[in-house]
Amino acid sequence: MNLEEMLSIARQQGFTDVHVSPDFPLIGRKNGKLTVLEASPVSEDSIRKIADSIMSEAEKLKFFAQDPCVFMYETPEHERFRVSAYFTGKKPVLSYRIVNDKIASPLRLGLPKDVMDLASLKAGLVILASPSSEGKTTVTGALIEWLNQNRNYHVLYAALPAEHGFASRRSLIHTADLSGNDPVKVLRNALFADFDAVFFDAPLTKESLEAVFPLCEAGKLCVLTVSAKSAADAISHIINMYSGKERNRVKEQFCAHIKAIYAQRKITAQEGTFVAYECLKPSPKVYEAIAEEDLKMIDEVLSEEETMRSLDESLAKLVRDHALTKAEAAAYIKDEERFSKYLIEGK
Repeated sequence: MNLEEMLSIARQQGFTDVHVSPDFPLIGRKNGKLTVLEASPVSEDSIRKIADSIMSEAEKLKFFAQDPCVFMYETPEHERFRVSAYFTGKKPVLSYRIVNDKIASPLRLGLPKDVMDLASLKAGLVILASPSSEGKTTVTGALIEWLNQNRNYHVLYAALPAEHGFASRRSLIHTADLSGNDPVKVLRNALFADFDAVFFDAPLTKESLEAVFPLCEAGKLCVLTVSAKSAADAISHIINMYSGKERNRVKEQFCAHIKAIYAQRKITAQEGTFVAYECLKPSPKVYEAIAEEDLKMIDEVLSEEETMRSLDESLAKLVRDHALTKAEAAAYIKDEERFSKYLIEGK
């Protein structure tokens, strides 16, 4: 059985990823667990031939120079995958992420109202945070599709790579695949293109953030994804890109524009896969925590202020609703005392 047939079967059986590594069997991920899909080990030569057959000339030059690259691949049967190609030592590896062709709405995904409210914001900066492979791109697509069905917006979707394809409905949506474009140039050009909202789903750098601030100042909604496990970690990632006087300046700009940080964790439990989340919104204490770089205060603010939600509160609700057991939630709890209080009283 060839790789494309295996990819198709993996899709049909509900796998999310397929990993092709030299001298290892073909491995798939389903419900967070790795499973052998094909017992025969894959040779290094086979991987090189596969890479050569699915990459553009520019991607080949990058990859075979041992520079990691990410791109979209579509099979002859029109099944789409996001491929991460990289080297471990001197050996090539291909990781396929199965792309769902149907863009789900926040409601269909079971995402909380806190997330759906983010799409209703008219201007400012929104951060979507989670560790790698825990749903940032899915949430991004859901928010854009919500706008597409409910708002007359001009939207830019810039991603590396652009997984989602949108058919413009109420909104006019333009897509920039950053695999072949300079992210900073795309963001700078967006300032002059009359966009209402810009969604940037790519690794956040100092240069790209500097290109986003003028968009916020121009009254546009800017939604960025950040690989981080919490709101505090997302803030830390942004601040730590700077030093000296620039550090104070970026904290001021960040506080001036931030409207929300939504951070989620995907938890695989016996009853299925569930999302626990926290949602941070601006407040004087949040501004103080950022200015003083006292990020432990962020968790306190999330727990204390009624307009926000902490991860412990979200976990406690999942346990109360019998989606998770206490044991399944334990690895994600930040404060045992607060969690126990939420478990009994809620917030």
